[in-house]
Amino acid sequence: MAVRNFVLLKQRDIIEAEDRARTALYTWLARWCGSHVDTALRCSPMPAADHFDNHGTWSAFAAGGQSSETLWCHAPAGFERQLQAVLFDHDDASLQVERHRDSALAQDVAHDAASDLTTSILSALAARPAVATGAEGARPDDTVFRPYSGVALVTATVGNASLSLLLPLSYLPKPNRPATTAMRAALAPLPEALQNIAVRLDAQLGEIELPVAQLLSLAQGDVIRLPIRLDQELTLRAGDTTLCHAHLGQSGGCRALELSRSRTS
Repeated sequence: MAVRNFVLLKQRDIIEAEDRARTALYTWLARWCGSHVDTALRCSPMPAADHFDNHGTWSAFAAGGQSSETLWCHAPAGFERQLQAVLFDHDDASLQVERHRDSALAQDVAHDAASDLTTSILSALAARPAVATGAEGARPDDTVFRPYSGVALVTATVGNASLSLLLPLSYLPKPNRPATTAMRAALAPLPEALQNIAVRLDAQLGEIELPVAQLLSLAQGDVIRLPIRLDQELTLRAGDTTLCHAHLGQSGGCRALELSRSRTS
């Protein structure tokens, strides 16, 4: 069974594709109809095959370079007529009433504009000239429409005319990998690494259990007798770990502990 690699469409890919296509679209607008026309661009993961109009037209393009994958364009039925309405600032009803607007010349202009729009955006997306392969009736392989196929959908809209462009992600630049850094110094031995870490020590005087009633009745000045004599050892702890034992004393005017024996002695 053939193994297929999954390729995720990342946010950086979406930004890069939209930036490339937007530049080409604005340049096309300046050539054909000016900046007064509403436009939109969107890059998204590839949808299922039934997303595309069955009556539309598929066109294959090659851009060469390091990637040999095919770029595709899908123009829905009536795309050139919708683009003609944009170019001549007429809606579809006006095209039918004013026959001179729907002349063969106007259709040729719309066809040329559509071809220029397609090749301009695909060339910008591939970062090199895209050329139609001329394959009649060809359409993308079914694997292109599978999730994580490594192909993104770029939708360019001019007025009411929308064009779908299929971009293999291999045409987008790979992320810059950080330069190889020098090998880090060897880690210090654990005892040496722990030398400067501060540890809280607690000296435990003793433990006592009190009835709840007596605990609730405690007030300032009450004395609680501990089950330990002054000459008995105290327990020195770090967290829940007993480190050693010590005697309580005084040194330099401060309470002090004199270590008497370790935990294991």
